[in-house]
Amino acid sequence: MSASASRRWLGALFALGAMLPAIESGAADDIDCKEIDIGLESYAAINMTCYSDHSRSGEGSSTWESLYAFDRQSLIFAAHAQAGIRTCLTAQEPKELAVGTGVFVSTTAWGDTFKSERFKVRRFEGTLESGEAQHCFAFSRPSDKVSRCVGFRHMLYGFYCDAGTSPIAESRVDEVLGDIRRDYE
Repeated sequence: MSASASRRWLGALFALGAMLPAIESGAADDIDCKEIDIGLESYAAINMTCYSDHSRSGEGSSTWESLYAFDRQSLIFAAHAQAGIRTCLTAQEPKELAVGTGVFVSTTAWGDTFKSERFKVRRFEGTLESGEAQHCFAFSRPSDKVSRCVGFRHMLYGFYCDAGTSPIAESRVDEVLGDIRRDYE
């Protein structure tokens, strides 16, 4: 891998690291990735870091956990939000969630939403702090509908970016999303 490619991925990871402590409830704890309810089954990451945070507000509570990992060619960020007993999460579009991470300087060329592995998915080009545009896709998947409110108990969302020269193929989207372990289901 070239030095510029290494800097590109490290820059993205530093941006993610700067974003994580800004969670509404305060700083998240850096934890062992085996301790959270999401994971990657076969992703050959050079580096993987996981975070977890539990917050309470009024009568409600929530848990937020995330992982980010990269290898020589790609970067993935996945987060799992779990509503507490008296709360629920509203479904959100992949674009809203990816843009909301604050990792990208800009996002362009948003494709149409499609389904893969029960996720909503949208392809896009994301520009990192390095200035290089990457082919990416954002994903979101609410689950466990809560009957007493218009929402869900769980939301899994994130994005994947690849340093390749062409848009990410649907078969690769299926492979990446199928690789995300969901122990909460």
